[in-house]
Amino acid sequence: MSLPVLSTSPQKAPRDIRILVVDDDPSIRKLVRLYLSDEGYQIHEAPGGVDTLELLETDSDWDLIILDIMMPDLDGRTVCAKIRERFHPFQLPILFLSALSEVEEIAEGLHTGANDYITKPFSKVELSARVKNLASLKYLYDLAVTHEQMAIHRSHHDELTGLPNKALLTIKLLDFLTIANIKGTALALYLINLDSFKSINDSLGHAVGDIYLKEISRVLNQTMTKADFLAHIHGDEFAVVRKDLHPDRLEEVEFFGQRLQHAVAQPISINQYTLQLTASVGVSVFPKDAQIVDDLLRNADTALMAAKKRGGNTVQLVDQQLTTMAATRLNMETMLRRALDQEEFLLYYQPQMSILDRRVSGAEALIRWQHPDGGLIPPGKFIPVAEESGLIIPMSEWILEKTARQIKHWQKMKLPPLKIGVNLSPVHFRIDNLAKSLDQLVSKLNLDPSIMDLEITESAIMSNLERAIQILNELREIGFNLSLDDFGTGYSSLSYLRRFPIHTLKIDQSFIRDLDQDEQNAAIVSTIINLAHSLDLKVIAEGVETENQLQYLTNTFCNEIQGFVLSRPIPAEQFPHFVQEYNSQTS
Repeated sequence: MSLPVLSTSPQKAPRDIRILVVDDDPSIRKLVRLYLSDEGYQIHEAPGGVDTLELLETDSDWDLIILDIMMPDLDGRTVCAKIRERFHPFQLPILFLSALSEVEEIAEGLHTGANDYITKPFSKVELSARVKNLASLKYLYDLAVTHEQMAIHRSHHDELTGLPNKALLTIKLLDFLTIANIKGTALALYLINLDSFKSINDSLGHAVGDIYLKEISRVLNQTMTKADFLAHIHGDEFAVVRKDLHPDRLEEVEFFGQRLQHAVAQPISINQYTLQLTASVGVSVFPKDAQIVDDLLRNADTALMAAKKRGGNTVQLVDQQLTTMAATRLNMETMLRRALDQEEFLLYYQPQMSILDRRVSGAEALIRWQHPDGGLIPPGKFIPVAEESGLIIPMSEWILEKTARQIKHWQKMKLPPLKIGVNLSPVHFRIDNLAKSLDQLVSKLNLDPSIMDLEITESAIMSNLERAIQILNELREIGFNLSLDDFGTGYSSLSYLRRFPIHTLKIDQSFIRDLDQDEQNAAIVSTIINLAHSLDLKVIAEGVETENQLQYLTNTFCNEIQGFVLSRPIPAEQFPHFVQEYNSQTS
């Protein structure tokens, strides 16, 4: 059997590739060493399966294992199965050596997790080709892992200052609050905004402004203790978290805010300029002012806005304004309950396009609130309140049933079969009997569940991984199509991806936005697409807005796209006409 060499695939130089040859026959090990050493590979030997497993306990940094199937102490299939309990097939490829010629025996060996096989006797050319292919596979896997680590770091850190960003601050605050609650201590969150920073950018340029922000980062770091946490929220706004405060002695909270102000106000020399700005500081304290992360952040932000309104250069603690804010939130919750009762919500549908044939392949259902006085309200304005109040559950149930009935209506109109995506809120995803209720819904409407694409975010899955996988398996067994939404935002790991029983990967729009301008983003997107395809997953790119982005995704074999380059979300009654008009252009 001949095997094509992946000559164009990138890989390490042979001298950097470590290969472990496992065979109880010394002559076979010697032959393999002879063939491959000539090409520069690092060859190491093990006489049997038991030795191999023991070696992997202390040294797992191998690029390839060449493994004999028939060995006296522990056969190759058993060794391979043990290795696969620890290592992904791309992470540590295995090439079986076999004297067997029966197809069934070889298939059984591959089923245990080997990547390829070669039968004895073998030629140097054939062995070299197979080794080169598997070494390329290993290299591409390592490259994907590296890109993943870079993506995680980038998603959690500010590019300019290198400090943790708001996403990481939010994650850390959850940990800090949990620990503070257990220890019975208090915690203070300071949001720091540089007064009149825009004047530096406007008068001296963004380059000087960027240097100034880096200097402010350094100054704030020097003002804090090692136990404090510093983040760069965005632009001219920073955050500091002080932990382990005594809940009955909080007079130092305002004093530390003034220390931060004083530090920021020191003159900073950049080139020939001496720059000096004041700072506004908003402070929220756990547990006095807030008991959850969202409230702590929101209260500090409200206090910061109050400091800015007072003219800046002020430390503002939580006061009556936050009480007003809480009342506003309660009013929003009340209006949401009324909106649910009076069916003030609408569903819009954002089309998705198959890159292969340039035809509409589906859509994502998106909720809008038709407020009787405030007009059409986007979900970002009310979904957070709905999630905090628990109203997201009846709202999600309404969305699912409305979407299912809309699909049924379109089917009666003879609209071509299209998959319709529906977001499952993290709160709704965690309820008991989710799969049972959705099964009852499609059964009631006599609807094929595979036409509905249930979209679950990484955060919803990673909050309770094992339970999430169980729910996903239940939904998949019913027949629903499952998508991992907003992939790449840093919650999950590529190593976990193969455990998720999903059909589709949706690349987050943050990676697509600068696709045609950021080579690193482009490399990450390409790697994600290749990895998804290796796992037999379909890939949908979100937020595609330009023809250049579409062309890049076409060239990298992305399956489908969604975004303004195709269409904005449109009302349900306009969707059939859009599909017919758009598809007629490619007929």
